[in-house]
Amino acid sequence: MDSRITVRFYAVYSLETGQPTFDACLKKIIALGPNPARDVDGTVIRATGLAIDGNRISGDLLRLQSDNLPTLVNRGNKPKKLTLASGNALGHHAAFVYDVSLRILAFQLTRNAVPLGLFNGFVTTACACKPFGFGPVIKAAELKQLNKMTPKTMVIKVADLFTLKPSRTIKENCEPRC
Repeated sequence: MDSRITVRFYAVYSLETGQPTFDACLKKIIALGPNPARDVDGTVIRATGLAIDGNRISGDLLRLQSDNLPTLVNRGNKPKKLTLASGNALGHHAAFVYDVSLRILAFQLTRNAVPLGLFNGFVTTACACKPFGFGPVIKAAELKQLNKMTPKTMVIKVADLFTLKPSRTIKENCEPRC
């Protein structure tokens, strides 16, 4: 188990009117059974450990890898090609939690696992629906971190979720730090 994980938070929204909600799609995927899998653009994605707890839906997504496997290394010996039994694959995990009331997705970023685009593809393939939009949730701490970087002028455009046109612009001139 990793000692540190990276999680990003995204606001989830429908890109078209009449589209099912993201939580309705997740519930539909749960109803498919304990380990539903779908091929998304040549990559097999499987959902496991799906659960509903109050207003939160959580689970793991696995990217199954059965080719281009890494090597197996024993100390002091030459690396050998890793082989798996027929029908087996390596599973690269990424966890998620979706808060239905806030419409916010907490998504684990893990190298070699399922990126957000494949998660979206998995949901749209499993539910036969249109893709969803994901917007980053920016917190004050992140803005402070950006403030420490150069250049020292930040322009933040806040877009309308449906038209994606700027609805507000914030410009801040920052003092140089010595």
